[in-house]
Amino acid sequence: MAGIIFLNRPKVSTHDWFAGIGNDEFAICNAYYDKVAECYEVLLRKYPDGDMQNTIETITKETIPMIEQLPDEMDPDAKAAVLKEYYGDLLEGLDRIKNMK
Repeated sequence: MAGIIFLNRPKVSTHDWFAGIGNDEFAICNAYYDKVAECYEVLLRKYPDGDMQNTIETITKETIPMIEQLPDEMDPDAKAAVLKEYYGDLLEGLDRIKNMK
């Protein structure tokens, strides 16, 4: 017998990264990539010596994008929720780095 445990972890997000985006999965991904580019630009200006480049790439690099990992049979709203949570968490990480002193 197998069991599944779902942990209901509190959301610590300070931003609604996808406000106004809706549930279109491609729009969510495009918004994520746009926000990554913005953060990347800020971080590279803040750390011009390149010290943060590896860290940024570690957070954002996807061998297989999340959108491609989700099953076709999955409900579109559920896909959108997964993408928003996953990419929102990555953006939170970038934001924490961006706000370090």
